[in-house]
Amino acid sequence: MLPNPPRALAAGHELLEKTFWEAELAARSCDREGLRDTWSRLEKLLLAHVAAEEEFLFPALGLADAVEAEALREEHVSLRKQFCELGVGVDLHLVGSPLVGQFIADLRRHAERENSLAFPWAERNLPRDVQSALARALRADPATGH
Repeated sequence: MLPNPPRALAAGHELLEKTFWEAELAARSCDREGLRDTWSRLEKLLLAHVAAEEEFLFPALGLADAVEAEALREEHVSLRKQFCELGVGVDLHLVGSPLVGQFIADLRRHAERENSLAFPWAERNLPRDVQSALARALRADPATGH
């Protein structure tokens, strides 16, 4: 079966959002250990996901649409910054703050942008070996690399 970058990338976005909400639930229920574990998993997932996009998708997309590729890169920078700020909030038990809602809204907007343009483009234009590498990177468990 050929890899399906749009499906793999969209599934990655769904997993990120689900894991984020698990962290928020742990915070609201004052489960410090659960929050710490979930936040750590979320960090690994987020960093692995954006790294895969930046390594395999954005360079090729940049050749076809440099403006869009750069805009997506800039959104990644913003998402990483917000995530870092939220990490401080986790340490201070402020996960329920307005920063959470803003981060989720920005993550959703970014996912919608990628889902509507970058992912379909990847399916049509990325060479099969790059599609395979991208799909493998997205399926890998960042904790184990498998």
